[in-house]
Amino acid sequence: MSETLSLLEPTFNRSVKVEARDEHLSSDAGALLLREALEHSGLLRTLMPRLTDFRDPTRTLHSLDELVRSVLLLQAQGWGDFSDVNALEADPALRVARSRDRGQAAARQALPSQATISRLLDTLARPANRTVLDAAPLHLAARRIRAANRGHRHRQLTLDIDGLPLPVHGEQPGTAYNGHVGARMHYPLIASCAETGDMLAGLLRDGNAGPAAEAAHWVPALVAEAEQHLCQRAVVRMDAGFTDGTTLEALDSRGIGYLGRLRENPVLP
Repeated sequence: MSETLSLLEPTFNRSVKVEARDEHLSSDAGALLLREALEHSGLLRTLMPRLTDFRDPTRTLHSLDELVRSVLLLQAQGWGDFSDVNALEADPALRVARSRDRGQAAARQALPSQATISRLLDTLARPANRTVLDAAPLHLAARRIRAANRGHRHRQLTLDIDGLPLPVHGEQPGTAYNGHVGARMHYPLIASCAETGDMLAGLLRDGNAGPAAEAAHWVPALVAEAEQHLCQRAVVRMDAGFTDGTTLEALDSRGIGYLGRLRENPVLP
């Protein structure tokens, strides 16, 4: 005898009820939990008014917030290359999770096509939107940290600065062969908060960039943002690739405290 087990009733669309049954309707029911988390985080409510939609409104089918939500959900569910989006377009869980509609109407809207998602990524890559997206992780972290700290900034936090090698298959724009890693790759800089684990910022660079390339400008600017929104004082922790003269001089000139690993040096005891 079959059994129906009630699992979830999302608050973003109270007409939806997630149940375990013998019928297999979706393997992506987790998208509904992710949508619930997105709603409670307030991320898109904060982000969307700041983004510019450059499309002709008379020729659009999907709203900008639905497209951004679709990309986030597909990435989180493991469909990050978007090559399977056409096969997934009828999935009821994904349809409901990405829709701004309420009630059963949400399940009637198909997912955007791969071509539409590609055009969205081009829109988000424009300078005006890039500026908004670059600032979003730190501002989201600030909201979370202040909420956990009763509205106050921390006295001091540590910013971890790392290069993140991302090997690729192909010759995507911005990639290059990196001799140190031995692969073609993207090589962004990543900043996170050591005490809380929050991702704070990223900087796109060419795949063959040196470990400290652009760090002398980017890190001090990031420290200034952190001290405005996260804490009274921010210090920096770096690997040996960043302890070059240019980066350290930039930090010293602004009075920024730092800890960095030095490469093996026969002169030092």
